[in-house]
Amino acid sequence: MDVPSSPLTLDARLSLVLAAMRATLDAHLPAGPYRELSGRLVTGVARQAGSAVERLGWMPFINLPFDVTAAAGGNPSLAVELAAASAFVFSGLDVIDDIADGDCQPQWEGVPQAQQTLAGISAMVSFPQLLIASLPLPPAQIAAMLALLAQRMLQAGAGQQFDLALVGAEQPDPDTVVASVAGKSGEQLALYCEWAALAAGAGAETVAAWGDYGSALGIAAQIQSDMSELCHDAWCRDLASGNRTLPIAYHLQKAGPARIGFLALLALARTDLEAQRAVRQTLFDSGAIRMAALVAQLYVERGRRALQRAGAREPGLSRLTALLDGPDKKRMDPTPLNSLATPAATPGLTVEAAFNLQERTKA
Repeated sequence: MDVPSSPLTLDARLSLVLAAMRATLDAHLPAGPYRELSGRLVTGVARQAGSAVERLGWMPFINLPFDVTAAAGGNPSLAVELAAASAFVFSGLDVIDDIADGDCQPQWEGVPQAQQTLAGISAMVSFPQLLIASLPLPPAQIAAMLALLAQRMLQAGAGQQFDLALVGAEQPDPDTVVASVAGKSGEQLALYCEWAALAAGAGAETVAAWGDYGSALGIAAQIQSDMSELCHDAWCRDLASGNRTLPIAYHLQKAGPARIGFLALLALARTDLEAQRAVRQTLFDSGAIRMAALVAQLYVERGRRALQRAGAREPGLSRLTALLDGPDKKRMDPTPLNSLATPAATPGLTVEAAFNLQERTKA
């Protein structure tokens, strides 16, 4: 698809990507219920991308194909199809992840879960391949790009399995939490970058460096996102779902005899706002939140080094470097948790009180 020679705004990029996704559905699916079902994938991409761009200023499947293409010296006319293929991958993984977490986005309301699963599978195993296979590139490059898709999706599946196994875990290993994040977020961002590098004709070492950048960016961004939710959202969905994010894993690793009481507090935090506040305060006081922030910064630095190894250039380099800074710095600052120590913010539920309450509930 032809794109203007001047830099595109994120909204303009998103419009082109959505048009390419719809064109793919129209070209390969006859009008009918299945095309209508698959069209909900595009609706979801539009909704989530618009929200992320407004909130964070970027979206991986939009920014990375365009900016890596520019930074790797690739053909800008291929960026839209690369981004559309990436968007289908994202949408498929997102559908499967939501089903696993028990979430339902607006575009899937009233759609049976089995049909949602069908659409998610198609988004990962059909539409991206059709877009990649249609690119005007040598067969060897196409084959390499399709092989990368298979490899990265296998690793993403492993990350999802780690994530499911960690829900409610009493002794989550921080390394396993990072491996889960690497699979769920790092693998797909690595794929988006590698696709753009391969389409630009990069050699194997350079493609690997671009993959390392995408992986580091994905891991850092996910940890930062988890931190942002934990530090600032009034209701923390991760606590409600029983997810064991990195701060929780670090705290449980060092909690000693207090671990039993903290696990009881986590159990209450799935449904109780007061318990969530107490969990946040405990994680802040123990230093677990700051430890997780340091891990995120480690991956930010790995991403910077990977950009250097990839030989990233302008235009594109400065935008890719800026992505490593992550979400809004104000939302990433954990210091607002200090306000939780005031009597007005913490009505008095302690780890010990939570444990006693849970024991009385069991009895």
